[in-house]
Amino acid sequence: MAKDTHLDKLGDVPLFSACSRKDLQRIAKASDEVEVLETFPETSHPPIRYPAAVLAGSGNADAAAFLAFLRSDHARRIFAKHGFGLAG
Repeated sequence: MAKDTHLDKLGDVPLFSACSRKDLQRIAKASDEVEVLETFPETSHPPIRYPAAVLAGSGNADAAAFLAFLRSDHARRIFAKHGFGLAG
């Protein structure tokens, strides 16, 4: 849980947001106007998943290649470096 203190400084209602640990780390690093209020233990919820698929009606010739890349060992190493894993 994070609070955007910039809105608070303007006298408006502060904005509260729940996001992934990785997103929170990135946001907090980029702005001193974000305050971490609370964190949820990883065991308190099911894994967060970011599905990827090529849509049946897609006319993008690179879509299947991109999906194959996302499933590759190279992508797996990149994901792991940033704290993510691949399902299955």
